[in-house]
Amino acid sequence: MARILIVEDDLNTLSGLVEILKDKGYETVGVDTGLKALKLLEHRHFNVMLTDYKLPDIDGLELYKRSLPYTMEMKTIIITAYSSVNDAVEAMKKGVYHYLTKPINLDELFILIDKAIR
Repeated sequence: MARILIVEDDLNTLSGLVEILKDKGYETVGVDTGLKALKLLEHRHFNVMLTDYKLPDIDGLELYKRSLPYTMEMKTIIITAYSSVNDAVEAMKKGVYHYLTKPINLDELFILIDKAIR
């Protein structure tokens, strides 16, 4: 079973995504800060990390970069309400798997996760 880490500071969005992805059959863990995510990554492997770009401590791109020593094969999808073409291009150049804007299209998210896991 694939493991997904969700990093989202909006607790309603976080709990909703965790439940939706659990219902789809994924082992899903959610945290509300980038530093909590890094602590988790020290001890657990995830196939996909779905992270908000704007977090209270470090941004999603910084989280991605700092997660690389723990799990190079994990795919990272950054989500944001503050869409910027420059941010998306920068993220993709640095190796982020994909960049989504909020509100999240769940069908698109499911397809991306399935492709990332394969």
